[in-house]
Amino acid sequence: MKLSDLFDSFERSAFRLEALDAYDVPQDTERLAQFLAGEPMSPRTVETSPWLQRVQKTVAEGRSMSRVHAVSRPLTDYIRYELASYAGNVAAGEHVLIADRGQHDDGLADLSDDFWLFDDATVALMRYDADGTFLGAEDDTDRLVHYRAIRDRAVAAAVPYKHFMESEGLLAR
Repeated sequence: MKLSDLFDSFERSAFRLEALDAYDVPQDTERLAQFLAGEPMSPRTVETSPWLQRVQKTVAEGRSMSRVHAVSRPLTDYIRYELASYAGNVAAGEHVLIADRGQHDDGLADLSDDFWLFDDATVALMRYDADGTFLGAEDDTDRLVHYRAIRDRAVAAAVPYKHFMESEGLLAR
């Protein structure tokens, strides 16, 4: 399954569920180190990020991009970094929601699969190793009803990014 083809061809919506507490993303190494050192992070904007360019272009075309990140307590260093980084996603037009696993007794604690759901019809299951290194995506559309239910449960349990950041006293650096 080639994710870039799915991003190029979806017609209405792309939804992402993130369930891990840490990801190993080589292109984030420098920004993560800056964040952990308490330094200002190098900017991630539409001008500097191909991903954010894609998000902005997609939203401008009238298609939606959204995500829910289900977070655990205490927040890991990586999650705190990622939360700070989401400001660029939101500015580009992505609808970002955060679900606190500990505040819900409806199966969020057991979520472990990351996935993309395109047009409510195609599932790209994201595979990671134990360290959070991306291994690849596989088509799991045959379990579409399962992933729709997870999406619906996660969205119902989540709050908008800005609300979560304000309620936690977290400010993007």
